[in-house]
Amino acid sequence: PLAKYETTNLTENSFTVLYSDSEQQEISLSEHPELENVDGVSAIGSSEFDSAGVLFYRKSEEEIVALSRSCTHQQCPTEPFSPE
Repeated sequence: PLAKYETTNLTENSFTVLYSDSEQQEISLSEHPELENVDGVSAIGSSEFDSAGVLFYRKSEEEIVALSRSCTHQQCPTEPFSPE
């Protein structure tokens, strides 16, 4: 399975990804409009907290899932995904 990051503070404008005990990054929904709707999917490339990139999935009105694109078996990036 892909590593999962905790997400918090979901509002109509943004959400926060927690990537260590004391570090976090705010993600703007205006930069990821697909996530404004349930079942929306988006991604970011290499970031300060994950060099392989991060996949986002809007699971419900209250939850966005954030997964590392780094394969836990071969330590390489996975391909982008689609909910279809």
